[in-house]
Amino acid sequence: ELDHKRAAAMMKRRTRMLSPLLDILNPKVYINFWRQLSYEVAEVTQQLYELRKDGKLPEAHSALGIDDDEEDHHSVKVAARLNELARSALKDFTTFIESYHERGVVPDKVDDDNTRVYLTARLNRARLRTKMRGLSREESIEDHKLALREYEWIMDYGK
Repeated sequence: ELDHKRAAAMMKRRTRMLSPLLDILNPKVYINFWRQLSYEVAEVTQQLYELRKDGKLPEAHSALGIDDDEEDHHSVKVAARLNELARSALKDFTTFIESYHERGVVPDKVDDDNTRVYLTARLNRARLRTKMRGLSREESIEDHKLALREYEWIMDYGK
């Protein structure tokens, strides 16, 4: 879709339709389908984040003629919405990643068919942690530390 507003509306609708299925489906019985859905929901939410971050949606732009106070308020609202989308995508990527962990233990190796998507989810989760806006210094440092640990884990996995 070339119209960014329509693309965002379609993405929102996709997440609204797919998210409830994750709660309904039994991940132990339909594990592959459940993983596919959880990854797709996370990926779509991340795409929404990118559209909004890049200012391709009307509400992400500052309108002409807005004074500084209104612009600051507007940018705070945009940052809050971006953080909300990033946290949602983080949660969904974490759900996907944890579906590979048996009894809460990170596997030494993921089967070859799923390695690429598993590592991509971990990479996307790390990237999203560093993109939060307007956090306190401590929160930002903690998110960056978590992202660094994630990147280090990915590099160790590749060895």
